[in-house]
Amino acid sequence: MFQKIINFFKYHNAFAIGISLVLVLTFSAMASEDVRNAVIGEKIVTEQGVDNSQLLPVDLDNFDVDLKIDNVLEDEENYYIDYSFNTIAVRDNVWQPVVKAEKFTVNKNALGNRDLGIYLAEELGEVAQAEITYLKKAQKTERERGLTQIVRTTDYTGLIGLTLDLKNKVLPGYEPVIKPPAIEIAQITQPLIIEEPPIIEKPVVEELVCQPSEEICDGADNNCDGQIDEGGVCPKEEPLAPSGAGEAAPVAEPICDVDHLDLCTTQELCEGVSLYWYNEICNLEPETPACQPTGEVCDGIDNDCDELIDEDLGQATCGVGACAVTIDNCIGGQSQTCTPGTPTEEICDQIDNNCDGQIDEGSVCVEPPTE
Repeated sequence: MFQKIINFFKYHNAFAIGISLVLVLTFSAMASEDVRNAVIGEKIVTEQGVDNSQLLPVDLDNFDVDLKIDNVLEDEENYYIDYSFNTIAVRDNVWQPVVKAEKFTVNKNALGNRDLGIYLAEELGEVAQAEITYLKKAQKTERERGLTQIVRTTDYTGLIGLTLDLKNKVLPGYEPVIKPPAIEIAQITQPLIIEEPPIIEKPVVEELVCQPSEEICDGADNNCDGQIDEGGVCPKEEPLAPSGAGEAAPVAEPICDVDHLDLCTTQELCEGVSLYWYNEICNLEPETPACQPTGEVCDGIDNDCDELIDEDLGQATCGVGACAVTIDNCIGGQSQTCTPGTPTEEICDQIDNNCDGQIDEGSVCVEPPTE
């Protein structure tokens, strides 16, 4: 029995066959992954919609904006205030708490003699209240819409979605699988037993001789001259584009962004690219709070919201006679102080030159006696 097994290995090269089989299976496994990628392709997961679950339950009447002044710089004309505050905004398609950092500029001439800290408290208070108002409006809209979650869609590349080019019988955009490398089966050089295997003569294979015929357009060397389809036997056609090239890549459709505000038709789309939604329109800048009219004062600001600045603040007059001066009470956002002119020596000219309330007093107008 043992001798039969030895003879089987000796004359049938079973060991080499076994090794070859293992190699074939190994390369087949490697090739199967390439086949899978070509047929199924890469798994692509996309997300749509906005998760509003964190916005709906927030008590905005007690929401802590926690607005902080982070830095103050200045130049000859302005103060520059960096500040930050807590809010809720859409980030990565989810309504979530965020910290916004903004900059506020105060013109020194417009500020006038007012205290910068008091002015900032008033102005930044308006900013914080405007943010709360915006969040309440957004929350009301989301509550009417109801709880929403992000919807995930899975797509696969590969053969899925390809369209057959019937004329050329190809699938544009398809990359053929890489074939596994050819396996050269090595024969065992040493026999497993001392006896030499019987010599088997190789069969004689007759070499095929080319039989020339008329050259035709068929991709073969019909006339046996070493060339294929020569002599213009094939009609001229535009060369096929390499596999995967196909037609020019389609132009990407525009999406909602700063250059296509007309495509930002919903609050989710607008805020999803860090824009600002108000008045049912997507905007590049936040909405400026409406003007709150107050009495007009000399500060370089349109206090009464009539699009005029420092108007109707009147004039002031001081001094008498030649020293009388009349000025505007407000110039360039700055209150003015009236200063009388300088008195001079009284002369006979019907003017109160010395600004004492009398005209030509004393002897300035008495003619000297004639000799």
